[in-house]
Amino acid sequence: MVLFPLVFCFVCVEGMRELGSCTFEGKTYSNNEVIDTDPCRPLQCIEGEVPLLIIECVNAPCADYEVQSGDCCATCPNGPNCRLPDGTLMPGDETRTLVDGRDCFCLRSYSFGIRPRNPDAMCINVPIQTPKE
Repeated sequence: MVLFPLVFCFVCVEGMRELGSCTFEGKTYSNNEVIDTDPCRPLQCIEGEVPLLIIECVNAPCADYEVQSGDCCATCPNGPNCRLPDGTLMPGDETRTLVDGRDCFCLRSYSFGIRPRNPDAMCINVPIQTPKE
């Protein structure tokens, strides 16, 4: 419990806020009271102020990302991965050769946000080396 010094006022103004309380969007909150429980925008009255905290998330390095209840940022339940052209998941550290001869791999690039930046595998034609005569 936080104790505040006793404040005497001979002429009290209606609506005078208690020491340490906050007014946010027209409503008064006591010190340490949680205003908004959104995990991406946590708001709490702290010693008369409502600091705005911004949660930045790095993109999930997977195609099958999930955002759990109570979390702001995405997680990868099956580890880093990407999606092959046929829709199957491929682990992020593998390279696969498709029946048409293309080699597929997961791109690794990072930015901020929830959704993955490159959820699809990059598949390229690899030139066939013919022996020189």
